Amino acid sequence: MKIYKIERTDKWSYDDYDSAVVAAESEDDARSIHPDVEYEVLCAREQLENGRQNGDVHGWTLREYIKVTYLGEADSSIGRGVICASFNAE
Repeated sequence: MKIYKIERTDKWSYDDYDSAVVAAESEDDARSIHPDVEYEVLCAREQLENGRQNGDVHGWTLREYIKVTYLGEADSSIGRGVICASFNAE
C-alpha cells in the first residue's frame, strides 16, 4: 500500500474538503477515494444496490480536479482509505 496526498485544484469554499492523505494501491486508486469515509461507503452501497454511480461529490470534487502526490510506502497493516482529511467548516 502506498501513501498519497490528494488535493483539489478547483475552487473550494465552506463545507468542502480541500485535501486528504490516503492509503491506496495506485495514483488512480487514490484519486477515487472520497475524503468523507462515511460518504464513500454510502456511494459504494448505492452503486451495488442501484447499479449506478452517484453524481454528487458531497463536499469534494470531480476526478479531473484532483492532484495526487506520492508520499511513500505504508506499513503492511495499513488498509486502503483515508488517513486524515482537511474539511473547511463554517
